[in-house]
Amino acid sequence: MKYIVNCSLRPDRSRDAFKEFVKDGPAHESWELFQKHIVVEFAFKVGRVPGIFLLMEAESEDQVRGHIDKMPIVRDGWLDYQIDPISAVAKFE
Repeated sequence: MKYIVNCSLRPDRSRDAFKEFVKDGPAHESWELFQKHIVVEFAFKVGRVPGIFLLMEAESEDQVRGHIDKMPIVRDGWLDYQIDPISAVAKFE
């Protein structure tokens, strides 16, 4: 199953501090998710509320949450996130 993960900078964090935090790219734990093809797309959100957009593949939303919660950028309190399952066909619950 594919999931969209929309991560946004927490209101108590500054945009400039976030830019400094992410300047060196993804942390080792995050990079491993790319290598394992769990994260299949990644992009920085650069609008009014910065953050990160991820497209992930996993067996369940709980599995996605487990991966996201281990990412340093989330674990260290930089981002809030929302997870949404997606499908190429309209198979609603």
